[in-house]
Amino acid sequence: MIDRKMQIVFRETKELIPYISNAKTHTDRQVQQIAASIKEFGFMNPILIDEGNLILAGHGRLQASQLLKIKEVPCIEAKHLDGAQKKAYIIADNQLTLNTGFDRNLLKIDLDELQELGGVDLDALGFDEKELESLLKPPVLADDIPEDIDDKKEKDSKTCPHCGKEI
Repeated sequence: MIDRKMQIVFRETKELIPYISNAKTHTDRQVQQIAASIKEFGFMNPILIDEGNLILAGHGRLQASQLLKIKEVPCIEAKHLDGAQKKAYIIADNQLTLNTGFDRNLLKIDLDELQELGGVDLDALGFDEKELESLLKPPVLADDIPEDIDDKKEKDSKTCPHCGKEI
């Protein structure tokens, strides 16, 4: 069902009510990452609320807004959900995001292009430093492998890993 009447409304952050039983957790680091994203790109993903300003999705965005001292944020009101649907949606929204992944080859292409273009803080993408470093490493090409590696592998396969004696 698509509610064509939904529209973005603005609410003061102090008016928004976090869902007390929200099982999704946000570390300080993640909130900082969300804040970096908002700072870099703007508030691109509204907070989902019900008619009473209860947050159904966007608790991390609210925390990031508070960290950035943003007083008013974009929201979408989901007026068409009943109580059970609200609870179910909160769980589904959090779980469904965990069921995704990345095509690492395509991601690397985009990251390389972003580096070439410049002007974007890659920290705003949400990857930790080690993951980003790993993604940006150049691939090992066949030309980069020493020619004698096959000889070494063959020799090592005939050597006892414990004492070093040839088998």
